[in-house]
Amino acid sequence: MVRVCVACAAVLWVSTLVGCGSRNTADSCAQSVAPDLDVAAEPDWRRFTDYRDWTRNGCLVRIDVLADRDGPQHCSYQSVRVIITGSPLGARYSREDDAVEYIRDPLDVFGLAAQLDEDAVMPVGAVDTGYRSSHTELWIDPADASAIFVVDGERIERWPAGQELGCA
Repeated sequence: MVRVCVACAAVLWVSTLVGCGSRNTADSCAQSVAPDLDVAAEPDWRRFTDYRDWTRNGCLVRIDVLADRDGPQHCSYQSVRVIITGSPLGARYSREDDAVEYIRDPLDVFGLAAQLDEDAVMPVGAVDTGYRSSHTELWIDPADASAIFVVDGERIERWPAGQELGCA
Protein backbone atom coordinates (compact mmCIF):
# COMPACT_ATOMS: atom_id res chain seq x y z
CA MET A 1 0.00 0.00 0.00
CA VAL A 2 1.33 3.44 -0.96
CA ARG A 3 0.44 6.37 1.25
CA VAL A 4 0.44 9.90 -0.10
CA CYS A 5 0.88 12.84 2.20
CA VAL A 6 -1.58 15.39 0.80
CA ALA A 7 -0.02 18.27 2.73
CA CYS A 8 3.48 17.23 1.57
CA ALA A 9 2.29 16.97 -2.04
CA ALA A 10 0.76 20.43 -1.79
CA VAL A 11 3.97 21.85 -0.35
CA LEU A 12 5.92 20.23 -3.19
CA TRP A 13 3.44 21.63 -5.74
CA VAL A 14 3.66 25.13 -4.29
CA SER A 15 7.45 24.89 -4.06
CA THR A 16 7.52 23.98 -7.74
CA LEU A 17 5.04 26.76 -8.49
CA VAL A 18 7.06 29.35 -6.58
CA GLY A 19 10.31 28.39 -8.30
CA CYS A 20 13.55 30.11 -7.51
CA GLY A 21 15.03 33.52 -7.98
CA SER A 22 13.23 36.81 -7.78
CA ARG A 23 15.00 38.97 -10.36
CA ASN A 24 13.10 38.83 -13.60
CA THR A 25 13.29 41.22 -16.48
CA ALA A 26 10.43 41.99 -18.84
CA ASP A 27 12.13 39.72 -21.38
CA SER A 28 12.43 36.78 -19.00
CA CYS A 29 8.78 37.19 -18.00
CA ALA A 30 7.68 37.40 -21.64
CA GLN A 31 9.61 34.24 -22.43
CA SER A 32 8.40 32.34 -19.38
CA VAL A 33 7.10 28.85 -20.06
CA ALA A 34 5.41 28.67 -16.66
CA PRO A 35 1.71 28.06 -17.34
CA ASP A 36 0.58 30.68 -14.81
CA LEU A 37 2.85 33.40 -16.27
CA ASP A 38 2.16 33.07 -20.01
CA VAL A 39 0.25 36.36 -20.21
CA ALA A 40 0.81 36.71 -23.96
CA ALA A 41 -1.74 33.93 -24.50
CA GLU A 42 -4.17 34.84 -21.71
CA PRO A 43 -7.85 35.68 -22.39
CA ASP A 44 -8.72 39.33 -23.01
CA TRP A 45 -10.55 39.69 -19.68
CA ARG A 46 -8.49 42.56 -18.23
CA ARG A 47 -10.31 45.07 -20.41
CA PHE A 48 -13.66 44.32 -18.75
CA THR A 49 -12.93 45.65 -15.25
CA ASP A 50 -10.19 46.95 -13.00
CA TYR A 51 -8.33 43.85 -11.86
CA ARG A 52 -5.54 44.03 -9.30
CA ASP A 53 -2.28 42.68 -10.70
CA TRP A 54 -0.74 39.63 -9.04
CA THR A 55 2.81 38.51 -9.70
CA ARG A 56 5.00 35.51 -9.04
CA ASN A 57 8.77 35.99 -8.98
CA GLY A 58 8.20 39.51 -10.31
CA CYS A 59 6.22 38.35 -13.37
CA LEU A 60 2.55 39.14 -14.02
CA VAL A 61 0.22 36.19 -13.40
CA ARG A 62 -2.36 35.27 -16.04
CA ILE A 63 -5.86 36.62 -15.43
CA ASP A 64 -7.33 33.13 -15.89
CA VAL A 65 -5.11 31.81 -13.08
CA LEU A 66 -5.66 34.56 -10.50
CA ALA A 67 -8.16 37.40 -10.90
CA ASP A 68 -8.77 39.95 -8.14
CA ARG A 69 -11.43 42.63 -8.36
CA ASP A 70 -13.94 44.62 -6.39
CA GLY A 71 -17.63 43.86 -6.64
CA PRO A 72 -19.51 45.90 -9.26
CA GLN A 73 -20.64 49.36 -8.16
CA HIS A 74 -23.76 49.31 -10.33
CA CYS A 75 -25.07 46.48 -8.12
CA SER A 76 -23.97 48.18 -4.87
CA TYR A 77 -21.44 45.37 -4.32
CA GLN A 78 -18.39 47.65 -4.16
CA SER A 79 -17.70 46.67 -0.53
CA VAL A 80 -16.97 43.13 -1.74
CA ARG A 81 -13.64 41.93 -3.07
CA VAL A 82 -13.37 38.70 -5.05
CA ILE A 83 -10.30 36.61 -5.83
CA ILE A 84 -11.00 33.98 -8.48
CA THR A 85 -8.56 31.13 -8.97
CA GLY A 86 -8.32 27.91 -10.87
CA SER A 87 -8.68 24.66 -9.00
CA PRO A 88 -6.21 23.82 -7.68
CA LEU A 89 -4.80 27.28 -7.12
CA GLY A 90 -2.26 27.96 -9.85
CA ALA A 91 -4.29 26.17 -12.56
CA ARG A 92 -6.09 28.03 -15.32
CA TYR A 93 -9.85 28.33 -15.29
CA SER A 94 -12.34 29.12 -18.03
CA ARG A 95 -15.74 28.26 -16.55
CA GLU A 96 -17.52 28.47 -13.20
CA ASP A 97 -17.09 24.74 -12.62
CA ASP A 98 -13.28 24.87 -12.80
CA ALA A 99 -12.88 28.07 -10.75
CA VAL A 100 -13.11 28.94 -7.08
CA GLU A 101 -14.23 32.36 -5.83
CA TYR A 102 -12.83 33.58 -2.52
CA ILE A 103 -14.84 36.49 -1.21
CA ARG A 104 -14.09 39.27 1.23
CA ASP A 105 -17.58 40.36 2.26
CA PRO A 106 -17.31 42.54 5.40
CA LEU A 107 -20.78 44.11 4.98
CA ASP A 108 -22.47 40.71 4.44
CA VAL A 109 -23.67 41.52 0.92
CA PHE A 110 -23.52 37.82 -0.03
CA GLY A 111 -24.08 36.41 3.46
CA LEU A 112 -20.41 35.50 3.91
CA ALA A 113 -19.36 38.00 6.59
CA ALA A 114 -19.56 35.39 9.35
CA GLN A 115 -17.00 33.26 7.50
CA LEU A 116 -14.59 36.16 6.89
CA ASP A 117 -11.91 36.41 9.56
CA GLU A 118 -10.22 39.79 9.42
CA ASP A 119 -7.88 38.87 12.28
CA ALA A 120 -7.00 35.29 11.38
CA VAL A 121 -4.27 33.09 12.73
CA MET A 122 -2.25 31.30 10.08
CA PRO A 123 -2.82 27.52 10.25
CA VAL A 124 0.23 25.43 11.08
CA GLY A 125 0.28 23.74 7.66
CA ALA A 126 -0.26 26.91 5.60
CA VAL A 127 1.96 27.49 2.58
CA ASP A 128 3.00 30.70 0.86
CA THR A 129 1.96 30.41 -2.80
CA GLY A 130 4.52 32.97 -3.96
CA TYR A 131 1.76 35.13 -5.42
CA ARG A 132 2.06 38.83 -4.61
CA SER A 133 -0.02 41.94 -5.21
CA SER A 134 2.08 44.91 -4.20
CA HIS A 135 2.95 44.04 -0.58
CA THR A 136 0.12 41.50 -0.16
CA GLU A 137 0.84 37.75 -0.06
CA LEU A 138 -1.49 34.86 -0.87
CA TRP A 139 -1.29 31.76 1.34
CA ILE A 140 -3.23 28.49 1.33
CA ASP A 141 -3.80 25.67 3.76
CA PRO A 142 -3.36 22.49 1.67
CA ALA A 143 -5.56 20.60 4.14
CA ASP A 144 -8.48 23.05 3.74
CA ALA A 145 -9.52 24.44 0.35
CA SER A 146 -12.51 26.26 1.86
CA ALA A 147 -10.50 29.49 2.30
CA ILE A 148 -7.40 31.43 1.35
CA PHE A 149 -5.25 33.64 3.54
CA VAL A 150 -4.48 37.18 2.41
CA VAL A 151 -1.47 38.56 4.29
CA ASP A 152 -0.66 42.26 4.36
CA GLY A 153 2.25 42.92 6.70
CA GLU A 154 1.22 41.63 10.14
CA ARG A 155 -2.46 41.43 9.18
CA ILE A 156 -3.83 38.02 8.15
CA GLU A 157 -7.32 37.64 6.73
CA ARG A 158 -9.10 34.38 6.00
CA TRP A 159 -11.39 34.71 2.99
CA PRO A 160 -13.98 31.97 2.52
CA ALA A 161 -14.79 30.26 -0.74
CA GLY A 162 -18.25 31.27 -1.88
CA GLN A 163 -20.25 32.37 -4.84
CA GLU A 164 -20.75 35.95 -5.87
CA LEU A 165 -24.34 36.93 -6.53
CA GLY A 166 -24.96 38.04 -10.08
CA CYS A 167 -26.56 41.30 -11.02
CA ALA A 168 -27.86 42.92 -14.16
